[in-house]
Amino acid sequence: MLAGGDVPLRLPWPAVAVLGGAALAVGLAARTPHGPDPPALVDMLGAWLAAWATAALAARWLGGGLGLAAGLAMSLGAGGLLGLLDPWICASAAAAIGLFARARVPGRLACDPRRIARAGAFAILGIWLVARGPGEPATVWLVCLAYLLVGQDTRGLGRFALSAGTILLAVALAARWWACQRGWLGGDAPALDPSTWLAAVRDPADTLALLGRRLAVALFPWSPLAIVAIVAGVRQGHHAAPFWRLVGCWAIVPAGAAVLGWIDARSAVSLAAPAWAVLAAAGHGAASAQTRRALRFGAVR
Repeated sequence: MLAGGDVPLRLPWPAVAVLGGAALAVGLAARTPHGPDPPALVDMLGAWLAAWATAALAARWLGGGLGLAAGLAMSLGAGGLLGLLDPWICASAAAAIGLFARARVPGRLACDPRRIARAGAFAILGIWLVARGPGEPATVWLVCLAYLLVGQDTRGLGRFALSAGTILLAVALAARWWACQRGWLGGDAPALDPSTWLAAVRDPADTLALLGRRLAVALFPWSPLAIVAIVAGVRQGHHAAPFWRLVGCWAIVPAGAAVLGWIDARSAVSLAAPAWAVLAAAGHGAASAQTRRALRFGAVR
C-alpha cells in the first residue's frame, strides 16, 4: 500500500482530463430538466477540483495509478448524483490538507521545504473562514493538529500551533465575528459563549451512524474498498506510516466535530470524503495485488 523509494510520483495530464470528464458526466447526469444552470456549472467545477486535489494528494504517496483511482472515487461516487456532498468543501479540504501534507508528511519524497506549501494551506483556510464561517476550516486545522499529536511531533506541533498562519486565522475569526455583529456579513456570528457549546452536542451513536451511512452511500460503489484498506493496513502495519496517520485523522476528526455540533452532517461527510476516497483507492490496490498473487499461485500449482 505504501512502498519506499525515491521515484517522483505525479498525476499525468491524461489522468487530469479523465477526472474532468468524469465530473462533467456526473454533473450532466444530475442536471435540471432545463439543462445545467450556473450554480450547477459552479458545482461541476468544484467536483472536478475536488477529484483533482484528491488524486494529486494520493499520487504523491501511492503512485499515479492509485491517485487516479482516488480521484475517480471522488468524482464517480453516488454522492455527486444524490447531493450528499458539497463539492467546494471537498475541494477546499483536499487542497488544504494536500498542501499541509507536502510540507509536513514524509513519504516516497521528502517534505517540500518551500514556504509556499505551508502558506498555501493557511491561505485556503483563511479565505474559507471569511467566506463560509469557522466550522469547516477549524475542523481541517484540527485534522492537521491531530496528525502532529498522534505522531508525537512536539517541535512540529509548536511550530504549527504558534505559526503566523494560525495567528492570522485567529485574527480572521475575530474579524468575522465583529463583521457579523455589525451586520456586514451574512450568517450567524461564531458562538463565543462556552455555555452554548454543550447545548450543541449531538447524540454520538446516532450521529456516527448517520455519518457512516451517508459516507457509504456517497462513495458507493467504492466504499467497501475502504474497509479492505483498513483491514490490510492494520494487518500489515501500514497504519504506522506518517501518510496513513494523516489519512486516519482526516477520516475521524470531522465525525468528532459533527458530534460536538460544530458542523452539520453534510459538511462532515464532505470533509471526510476525500480521505475515504484515498482509502478506497488503497483498498483497490491491496485487493488487486492479492488477486494477482492468488492467480500466480494457482498458475504455478
